[in-house]
Amino acid sequence: MSVDPCLERVVLDELTRPRRRLQRRDPRLSLPRMLGLGLHHGHEDVLAHLHRVAESVPAVFRPVAWLHHAGDRRARSASLSVAGLSRAELLAIDLLADCDPLGAAPSDLEPVRTIAQAPGTAGRIARVVANAALADLLDTGHAVGEHLLTLRTFGEPFPAR
Repeated sequence: MSVDPCLERVVLDELTRPRRRLQRRDPRLSLPRMLGLGLHHGHEDVLAHLHRVAESVPAVFRPVAWLHHAGDRRARSASLSVAGLSRAELLAIDLLADCDPLGAAPSDLEPVRTIAQAPGTAGRIARVVANAALADLLDTGHAVGEHLLTLRTFGEPFPAR
């Protein structure tokens, strides 16, 4: 598997910037956030979605929230490992990459069921981020109600937003 040249360029740019200067400008900036912003540069609707999802999940889930659409840019866990994510976070991103409710037929709920039933920490992370992402899509007028219902029916209970 080769690394996408665009992703590689974004990662190298972020790794070569002085860390302290970035942290002084905005202490909340993290490599996953910067990668998410770089991967979707110019796609304002996706960036706004990523921001809303990241803000709606607990801080521990934010790195995955910022990268949950990395699969749209054909970035997989092997190429995202430079972001310093745990194995569970990388697996969660892979789970989320296979689930695109906007690009799938409304009746294609299998990827959501896979996330809902995924075991371990990776499954938990993917469920929390997927729940927030689907809720955001529903709030912004997308027809993903069946996907959200499936996730909540087959998965574990979610805390109130």
